[in-house]
Amino acid sequence: MTDENQEINLLRRENKALEDDNYQKCEIIAELKEKNKKLERENLGLRKQVENMRRKEEARYKSDVWVD
Repeated sequence: MTDENQEINLLRRENKALEDDNYQKCEIIAELKEKNKKLERENLGLRKQVENMRRKEEARYKSDVWVD
């Protein structure tokens, strides 16, 4: 095998390794994006709960003020 053929084969192996690495990274990114979506939904739900609690507390405070 000539030096040129050896270099071509080496470059092909390196390219294949890089493609495999890229594919794995893309899979990891897709998984992280899905986890991020779930966390964002959970965060939104928690923010709504906090807002509702805040409103209830404000309403309770206002009603207590009127009682006094």
